[in-house]
Amino acid sequence: MALSGSITDEAILRGTARRWKFWLRALDAWGAKGRSHSEIARYLARRPGVSSWWAQALTVRYERDRGVRGVGQNKRGWEVSAQRTFQRPSQDLFQLLVTSPAGWLGTGRGPLVEGSRRRARDLGTAQVKRIQPPKLVRLKLEEDGSVLEVHLSQIGPARTTVTFYHARLPDSRARETMRKRWRGALDRIPASG
Repeated sequence: MALSGSITDEAILRGTARRWKFWLRALDAWGAKGRSHSEIARYLARRPGVSSWWAQALTVRYERDRGVRGVGQNKRGWEVSAQRTFQRPSQDLFQLLVTSPAGWLGTGRGPLVEGSRRRARDLGTAQVKRIQPPKLVRLKLEEDGSVLEVHLSQIGPARTTVTFYHARLPDSRARETMRKRWRGALDRIPASG
């Protein structure tokens, strides 16, 4: 059960032996709306039958229900991911992404090199922070300080999942813009090779 979606009332009842309405009233009575995420989670973790995982889950649900936190928002900003599985080995896809970034990143010709800076279409300057073959490319976008990670996970002899994970975005509008951008980038990666 991931925190990215809303945790159901039934799951909360099974996990904490209390209904969501109980937690909502208890947190409101305690004054949770004016407190930090950490304070709320610590308060909940001290309650009988509430594990640290459930304290975090209840805190996120409370913040979302009260309009304090949006879906995809955390303490460092907003985040989004887009993912697709390809019928290709991870090494092949990694080579393609690193040696031909123009198709997915919108940069000039030539491969990505760790420590270099590249102009990226509609993103400004991107610094290549880390390249870890055949699993990871990490970029920092200098204009807004956001971080893009491209993760590759081989899930079979010739099957690889590619995930674009973009974090530290400034707002929900940037999150939706980047969701569309990275889904489009996945569409431009050849399905087989």
